[in-house]
Amino acid sequence: MEGQREINELHIPVGRPVRITMTSEDVIHSFFVPAFRTKEDVVPGRYSTTWFTATKPASITCFAPSTAAPTIRV
Repeated sequence: MEGQREINELHIPVGRPVRITMTSEDVIHSFFVPAFRTKEDVVPGRYSTTWFTATKPASITCFAPSTAAPTIRV
């Protein structure tokens, strides 16, 4: 894997489309980033994909109600 790795943070580039593919091992999770107007439910045994593009640098909190909410650094 390339790039910086951190727990509870997601670093994404500005001006480039980002695709996130997620899965769950146990229960349904939700990945919600109001600033990017994206919400995706993550269901056990399935892959869920969402796309977004950051337009300016920022530090944005995303909401994952069943887990600790990670911070997105753009």
